[in-house]
Amino acid sequence: MTGKDIMSKSTSRRGILGGAAVTAGAALTSASFAQAQEHHSKGVWKFAECALLLVDYQPEMFRAVRSETSSALIELNARFLIRAAKAFGVPVILSTVGVNDNVNGPTVQAIADELPGTTAIDRTTMDAWEDVNFRSAVEKTGRKRLVFGALWTEICLVYPVVDALRDGYEA
Repeated sequence: MTGKDIMSKSTSRRGILGGAAVTAGAALTSASFAQAQEHHSKGVWKFAECALLLVDYQPEMFRAVRSETSSALIELNARFLIRAAKAFGVPVILSTVGVNDNVNGPTVQAIADELPGTTAIDRTTMDAWEDVNFRSAVEKTGRKRLVFGALWTEICLVYPVVDALRDGYEA
């Protein structure tokens, strides 16, 4: 499979991460992407350097998903990702939007159950990175390599990823 084939496949099929990478890359200008890459080390990410950020795994977001991957499989994958993070001691930050304003419901229960004692950071902004409490939680981890998970690439994922890259994080 050539690079062109991979790009074509990832733009025509919305995989859990494939579309995210393409969209995030397209959102960065070549100059800002090159600048972001200069600050990053090469190599494999170690679990002790990473934090897992889960953005808006809420019922309203799941209901609107239109993907080859079913909502049930997306939920299962999120739960497995949380379990892996916990097994390796990777901090998990959970964020929601509009719960306190009664616009949206809280995190899907099966996902919330994987994070007992974790309180979701509720926001009023679409871009999680713009929320002071979210950013503070990320900074408190002391981790500079961020693994993002979100249901909506074009909103929930791209904005905070691009902002994190701009601010010197790896994502």
